[in-house]
Amino acid sequence: MKAAIFYFTMSGNTELAAKEVAEATGAPLVRLHAEPPPYTVDDIDWTHPDARCTREHKDHSLLPRVKPFGVDISSLDTVFIGFPIW
Repeated sequence: MKAAIFYFTMSGNTELAAKEVAEATGAPLVRLHAEPPPYTVDDIDWTHPDARCTREHKDHSLLPRVKPFGVDISSLDTVFIGFPIW
C-alpha cells in the first residue's frame, strides 16, 4: 500500500492522532501548513464569535490556502487526512 498521512495541527492534538495512524500503518507523515498569516491562539478560540476559525467555518471562502507540501499524491493508493474541528 502506498499511503501518506496529511495533517494540520495547531495545538498538537491532531499531530498525536496522525502519529498513531503512522505507527499503525507505516505511512509517512506530511504536516500541512496554512498560507500566511499563521493562526494564533485567539484565532482558534471556537467559542468566540469573532475568532478566525468561527468566521472561516461560517464562510468557507475565508479558508486559507495550504502551502505546497512536495508530495505527488497521484502515486498514492491511500491518503489519510487529519485536521482540527474547532
